Amino acid sequence: METVDVLIVGAGPSGLICAQKIHEMGFSVIIVDKKNTIGNRLSCGGGVPREIFKTLNIQKKKNFIKEKVIGTKIFFNNEEYTLSDNNWGGFTLDRQLFEKYLEKTSLDKGVDIRTSTELIQSIKTKNLFISKFSNGQKVISKIVIGSDGYPSTVGKEFDLTFDKNKQNFGVAVNYILSDLDISTRKYWHFVFDENILNGYSWIFPWSDTKANVGLSSIPRHTSFESLNYSLVTNVNMLDLLGKTKSQIINRGGGIFPLRTPNTDSNIITDGTFLIGDAGGFIEPIFAEGIYPGMLSGVAASKYVSTFLTVDLNSQARQELFITLWNSMPYSSRQTLGEFLDMMTILKNTLYHTFSSNCTEIDRMSIIKEISI
Repeated sequence: METVDVLIVGAGPSGLICAQKIHEMGFSVIIVDKKNTIGNRLSCGGGVPREIFKTLNIQKKKNFIKEKVIGTKIFFNNEEYTLSDNNWGGFTLDRQLFEKYLEKTSLDKGVDIRTSTELIQSIKTKNLFISKFSNGQKVISKIVIGSDGYPSTVGKEFDLTFDKNKQNFGVAVNYILSDLDISTRKYWHFVFDENILNGYSWIFPWSDTKANVGLSSIPRHTSFESLNYSLVTNVNMLDLLGKTKSQIINRGGGIFPLRTPNTDSNIITDGTFLIGDAGGFIEPIFAEGIYPGMLSGVAASKYVSTFLTVDLNSQARQELFITLWNSMPYSSRQTLGEFLDMMTILKNTLYHTFSSNCTEIDRMSIIKEISI
């Protein structure tokens, strides 16, 4: 049975950046993942803000950066709106290649990564955690971090999981499509349609001929069938994709929380806590979770350093983690906490805006306000 300072469950972007930072501080860390290969599954649109590379000191690699984006276009019926504020542009990544890059940089730094290792049970005994895995391995650690997506196994083990009901999580499905004819590749595209309940379709171009195309909605209203229907019936989708016969070269999807940590703060207890999607570190409108999740991973590494070196009581530790992630710089104008709070407030407004309950004049006014 091995003993380490920190066990991280889930080797996505949040977990990998957290493991790197903890390792660089000189603490022992093991990161495990139930998948047999990191970066083997298409799971999101891949959009990230401009600040991600500078803030997280990540090299820009041509293989995983598919497009530099200058803004966002939103479509509803015959209306089109363009948002060009810093919050609405950035880069489109190949999420799978990005994860493989993070895996390689972690391994190069000496991080212990173990795949095909699924958490079965984790029990706290005094001040230590004993974790058991599907392959028979056991690890003793002082801290357990859940970066294992939503819903989180670590969260379930320690009663930190969000309530799983239809109001608290969404579902997304997506394709990588080729043989397209896209004229506005420098924008992210969101298409609202009243046939998609509390959701939208998206097009994130990779080039003039290839794009990440998906649909996000609440449970029971999201499926590849509904995405296929949108692709062949929605006029805006047809116009944006060029009305060509596309080819599906990959498909994926997943579920994601619709509540951020500040709306459900039950993500930490003494010695264990959740980051990334597992902890709700995701923009709740368009479900961008790569950058917020990685920022939560960096905040977690700072928390680990204090936890292991400074004698604080349980309440002080929890307050420290909340302060650390809230104060992480999201952009030159906002912290992570401020950004997530803003988008949480905006979520219901935006879904109402792109419906028949709102007039076009009101929509224009609201879009003008949020684009400032």
